[in-house]
Amino acid sequence: MDIRFTIWRVAGTLASALVATSSVAQPNDPHFDLQWGFHNLGQDVNGVAGKIGADIRTLEAWAVHSGTRSVTVAIVGRGVDPHTEFSDRLLGGHATLGDPLDSVGACDGDTGLAGVVAATQNNNAGIAGIHAGVKLLPVRVLDGCFMVPKSTPDGIRWAVDHGADIVLVPVRLVHHQDALVDAVNYAAKNDVLLIAPMGPTADSATVFPAAIDGCLAVAATNNDDTPSSNSGSGDYVDLAAPGGNTWTTTRATAYGYTTASQDTLAASAHVAGVAALVLSYAPQLHSNELAQVLVDSADDIGEPGWDQFTGAGRVNAHRALKLAPPPVLRFEPIEPIPATIRTGKPSALVIRIAQVAEPMLPDSARLMYQTESRDSGWLPLRPLGEERFLATLPSLSCGSKINFYMMALDDSRASMTEPVAAPGVSHYAESGVRQSLFEDDFETDRGWESIGGDHTSGRWERVDPIGSMSQPEFDRSPNTERLCFVTGQHFSTDPGTNDVDGGPVQLVSPIVDLPTSDAIISYARWFYWAGNGAEDFLTVEISRDGGLHWTIAEIVASTGAWVTHSFRLSEFSGVSGDQLRVRFSVADAPNDSLTDAAIDEFLVEAIHCTLPPGDANADGVTDHADYREMLSCWTGPRSTLDRGLCAVLDFDDSLKVDLRDFHRFQVVFNRR
Repeated sequence: MDIRFTIWRVAGTLASALVATSSVAQPNDPHFDLQWGFHNLGQDVNGVAGKIGADIRTLEAWAVHSGTRSVTVAIVGRGVDPHTEFSDRLLGGHATLGDPLDSVGACDGDTGLAGVVAATQNNNAGIAGIHAGVKLLPVRVLDGCFMVPKSTPDGIRWAVDHGADIVLVPVRLVHHQDALVDAVNYAAKNDVLLIAPMGPTADSATVFPAAIDGCLAVAATNNDDTPSSNSGSGDYVDLAAPGGNTWTTTRATAYGYTTASQDTLAASAHVAGVAALVLSYAPQLHSNELAQVLVDSADDIGEPGWDQFTGAGRVNAHRALKLAPPPVLRFEPIEPIPATIRTGKPSALVIRIAQVAEPMLPDSARLMYQTESRDSGWLPLRPLGEERFLATLPSLSCGSKINFYMMALDDSRASMTEPVAAPGVSHYAESGVRQSLFEDDFETDRGWESIGGDHTSGRWERVDPIGSMSQPEFDRSPNTERLCFVTGQHFSTDPGTNDVDGGPVQLVSPIVDLPTSDAIISYARWFYWAGNGAEDFLTVEISRDGGLHWTIAEIVASTGAWVTHSFRLSEFSGVSGDQLRVRFSVADAPNDSLTDAAIDEFLVEAIHCTLPPGDANADGVTDHADYREMLSCWTGPRSTLDRGLCAVLDFDDSLKVDLRDFHRFQVVFNRR
């Protein structure tokens, strides 16, 4: 037997006494009854009768912990379609080729795996995910139905370097690669758990990366607890999980069953979801400790002890949570940590410190901070009762930036921090109030100008993108929008048919009037280049005199993915004026490359230091629009938020917009 995980393989009976004794109500997602891997009542699934209890115990697990801490799960495979179930948590990913979104729609696309891990719960739609707070990081290393093994190690490394806590690699390669071994070791060295499926057939053929030391290898079971006939076996299998006939997300807004060849892929997604839920509950766990918890808490469903078909057994989310050592303390932000704070006066936020294992040492909770001028220090967190604390950020001048984190000690003086990796990783905020000056999702014509090019040389056009090797399949937010600007998308989807040839081709914004000296420009960009000649780039320029003079803001190399970028006008000294235009330029000169670009979600925001009292929308006056915001902040879900629009309406700094603030607003409103 493979001894690469000596501790993992001692999957004994420690968890056997952890019997499920409680559960939460079934979520209102209408397809949940089809998710037999989550909750098996013996229901018939796709014509196959199930076995009661042959599942991962999600209801019992959610009764212990439903996932309050954000965890990032990368999926390194064929790309993820931005399905409505999780598109709001789908991060800008990466592609070693093509687009990190799933532009294939077949051949084991990874959208279904993302649904198992992270679909939204209790939204009266579709299915539920194991951890609905997960952020998904798509990394595409496979081109449709064809495997490109050399790109998989690069994809794993990229995911590790870009914030992944867990990396799911739904890739099954039959050849050993030194580079892949190095990538698996790189993940372990950086405390990232790697999960991969066994092979798609019931034989002992070795597949990678599952067989590499340091990767958690997952086999598949059916809804009657028998090993899937499409799941490989061998001396390196670590765990099993439900896989056959998994009902999950497919494309855009659709759902369907996974295919037989996807059994082990779906099983590995179940394990990744449980791992994310456990890491949310016990964020102090290292990757090897997390793997140990999953193995030790598994249900032994095969031969007693470890076996080559199911490893330590079927993963059990409830037992894993009960077995995971809880942190001494756990920080749980009640509201999102603000990225923008008020100017010239302290700003505050409320955070919960759950005293999980031991009581907190009195008066030990504090906020640690450092400003960009290198001023640093700490401030106590004020108890508000019910484990809630008030954290107050110091007063900053307009445009100033601050990094901060929170910490507390338990009775034994062991500490926990928020973020968990602090002080190496901290929260960031800047002072000032942002005002939207120009926002364009390109769903309507707002006056952009396309210059250069024709039907054969790749001009910029506002379209619903078709998708190819060099062009995106979707705009940046396909669930709410459809159109974006793309180069060369005229008549054909064939790569290179209408890419940029010669040039430059330019996309120029309409004039945006600037009421302040500084503004933030942001946009989603997509740029692809492949060739043997001189590399091409996407050039972004700004003009503050209506287009007479231009200054380069950034030069973009090939990404093959949607990436959101922003910058401040104040970063460019000597450039002034109040007539802003932005220009995007692409060229392929000489014509020797495959070159394309796309732009979406363009936004210009002014930064205000001071505003009239009650001017919630930052337009310089307190009027009926602000009155509507006051009603929303007073009675709506944002009433307790001390940030953004509602922060301006919190006249008495009580961290709540209430009747007293409404009376103060009426006085200001009547004086206008």
